[in-house]
Amino acid sequence: MTDEVNTLFSELQVVITALAVLVAAVTVYVQQYYARKQSNIESLTDIFGMLNDTPHKTAEQNLYEAYEKDGSLMKDGKLDPNRTNPASTVKRNYDQIGAMLSGDLIPKTEYYRIFGILTIVSYYILKESIEIERKNYKYHMAHFTNLAIKCFDFWDKQKKDVKPEIKDPKGMKIERKMLGEKIKLPKRRRLSSLRS
Repeated sequence: MTDEVNTLFSELQVVITALAVLVAAVTVYVQQYYARKQSNIESLTDIFGMLNDTPHKTAEQNLYEAYEKDGSLMKDGKLDPNRTNPASTVKRNYDQIGAMLSGDLIPKTEYYRIFGILTIVSYYILKESIEIERKNYKYHMAHFTNLAIKCFDFWDKQKKDVKPEIKDPKGMKIERKMLGEKIKLPKRRRLSSLRS
């Protein structure tokens, strides 16, 4: 009888240990899930802050109004000097967001839904000046370029009843081919490979 009790007790210990390991694994998974969710909320909050910040909004409005009035932000084959500062603000912010998106630091679908159209239009009106600068710097605004194209592709795949018609500030429809091609960036290297 003592052997049976010892065997039963040993089996019970194995079951309890297995349950404890299972509970620990589930707890870790749930914590990681909520940590990731919290991180996504924080990153979207940062994006809202960046794009709703007065300097960005003012710069974007300046560019939109100039484009609506003149049909271009270019003057004598280069960016109009009166638009240099606003263009720098807008390009820098969207390029940073594009880098964050390509690094999976922000939730893509939410970004595309909330800021996608604004990103596309801003890229479209700045595209000519970006391409001129890219002649000297191969990857100039590559993240902004790729971000705008990804946003367009997202909206292009939506059903007709929710798919918006994307227009520039003058009311002209923006089509995918007008945005150009994605920029192929060099592959990211792991930190361990950089140390050697």
